[in-house]
Amino acid sequence: MLLADGMRLDDFVTQLARYQRGVIRCDPRIAGLRISGAFPVSDTQRSLSMLESTYSLRVSAHMNGYWTLLYPAEP
Repeated sequence: MLLADGMRLDDFVTQLARYQRGVIRCDPRIAGLRISGAFPVSDTQRSLSMLESTYSLRVSAHMNGYWTLLYPAEP
């Protein structure tokens, strides 16, 4: 599990990327978003889905999940 307690989203993405094959990037507009929770590192796609359902952001995966981008949700 990756535990986040007020962790910046860009720092979280850096840590989560260690457990996923491919690239995860965070849009600079949401890089400073503070997140909290327990996220499974054995299923990074689930962790990203949890972020998307909890915070005001969207996840876009391309090339079968090899390239993933987190960006702000549109209002």
